[in-house]
Amino acid sequence: MRAHALTLVALVALAGLAGAITDKGVIYLDDMTFDKVVDRSRDVLVRFDREYPWGDEHDAFKELATTVGGSDTPLLVVGVPISNSETYPVNTKLSARYGLTGVKDDAWPVYRLFKKGADTAKPLPYDGDMKRASELLRWVVEATGVFVGVKGQVAALDAAAREFMAAPPGERKALLAAAAAAADGVDAGASPDAAGYVEYYMRVMARVIDKGDAWVEQVGGAAPRRAGRGARWRRAQRRRARPTAAAAAVGGPAAQESKRLRKMADDKAVAAGKRETFQWRLNILASFGGSGAAPDKGSKEEL
Repeated sequence: MRAHALTLVALVALAGLAGAITDKGVIYLDDMTFDKVVDRSRDVLVRFDREYPWGDEHDAFKELATTVGGSDTPLLVVGVPISNSETYPVNTKLSARYGLTGVKDDAWPVYRLFKKGADTAKPLPYDGDMKRASELLRWVVEATGVFVGVKGQVAALDAAAREFMAAPPGERKALLAAAAAAADGVDAGASPDAAGYVEYYMRVMARVIDKGDAWVEQVGGAAPRRAGRGARWRRAQRRRARPTAAAAAVGGPAAQESKRLRKMADDKAVAAGKRETFQWRLNILASFGGSGAAPDKGSKEEL
């Protein structure tokens, strides 16, 4: 732990060479310092952006960096200012290396994820919502397997979920039992929803055993139950969520379901408590992601 802390101190000192731009939790790099930090030794999320960014996208980036910086994860969050102007060039070598010379002003920021041990010439691109730190962080967690501890996630159960999904189907019942034993050690009084987090991990594992890996990608949660609404209303919500033929051709039922859940999490007509529930369920489901299995079109199970 001490060596890890000293390494981070050295990186922060090195980042000071990149200029006077500062944001909490962010290491800013330039053409000279980039390769000294992004060296395949750790997972690094890099945002390429204008030299002095602003707006909702920048606020989301600062929120993410603060969350990551306040956790015990080895993941680094890096910022690289870019200007392709001939009269005021900034970090043009990195811009050319990662194909950013033609990026228009309204297309910034550009995110790239450099995974530990992977080729730094082929980072993973992020094409999701730039204005929601939770979406960006969930993508990073799914791609790297790091534990950051966003709302809903429990360290011991997060590790159990990943081990569970990586195991052959025949070994999963034993892993579910082991996870249940680990769940007994979770402090249910740590937060008002802690017991719900634990229950959701267990229920997702049970559903995967019953329905297969694709269920994780397809469900994500049930339609919110508003006060005074009955089964008829919930059936109507599910009908609205069914993808059209055109939509299915583009993203498939899994993508459509994920989009539907995110839309409900943002829907101000849904009670705030329900929106929070959908958000932390999605956070927990990220721990079960990455199976790559095709969606099971016959599954309409709700959790």
